[in-house]
Amino acid sequence: MERITAGDHHTSYKLGALTITSLRDGYVDMPIARLRQPGNKMFGSDLPPQIHLVDGGLRLSVNAFAIDDGVTVTLIDTGAANAWHPSMGFLPQALQEAAVAVDRIRTVAFSHTHLDHIQGLILPNGQDAFPQLSRLLVPKDELGLFRSEERLERFHNQAVPLEGGQHLGTNIEAIATPGHEIGHTCFRVSSNGETVLIWGDLVHVPSLQ
Repeated sequence: MERITAGDHHTSYKLGALTITSLRDGYVDMPIARLRQPGNKMFGSDLPPQIHLVDGGLRLSVNAFAIDDGVTVTLIDTGAANAWHPSMGFLPQALQEAAVAVDRIRTVAFSHTHLDHIQGLILPNGQDAFPQLSRLLVPKDELGLFRSEERLERFHNQAVPLEGGQHLGTNIEAIATPGHEIGHTCFRVSSNGETVLIWGDLVHVPSLQ
C-alpha cells in the first residue's frame, strides 16, 4: 500500500487497483477511565508513557473511509455531522480536500450505528450528504437501532441489513466483529494481492491496544 496524497483532513493510499482514503471527521475527547487493563482494571498513575493525553483526556479521531474502484465510491461510515460535539462534522471538507465527489458515492456501509458513524448522512443544513446514494447497508443486528434515529427517518426504509461474510462488491467483504456494539462490523478490502482492514471502533489507542 502506497500513500499518494495527504492533507489536514485526509490521507489517500493506492491499494492494488483501488484508492482508499481515510477521511477525518474530527475528534472526541474521552476520559482515561475508558481505557482498561486486563481484569477490567482502570489505569491510574501506571498509565503507559506512550499514551498521549490532551487536557487530561484521550483524544480519539473520528474517521470515515472512501474506497474508489475508478467507477464508483463506497463510503464506510459518515461521521457525526452536527449531531454531537463541534469538534466533529468535517467529513464534507475532507471529501473536498481529497477530491472525492459526493455524487460518486453510491454505497454507504456502517461499521456500527453509534452517532459519530451514521449522522453524517445528513448535512447540518438538512440536505442529503450523498445525493446519488443507492445502497445503504446497516449491520443486521443494529437495524432497529438505526431506525430509532429520528433525525435519519427518511433513510429508515432505504437501509438494508449487512451480515458478516457478505461481499459489498468484488473488493470488499464484511466481517462480523460484535463487541463494541452488537453488530459491529469490519471491512476487508483487497486488490491485486494487497489487503487492508477497516476496523471501525475495534481499536481506539493502537499504541496500547
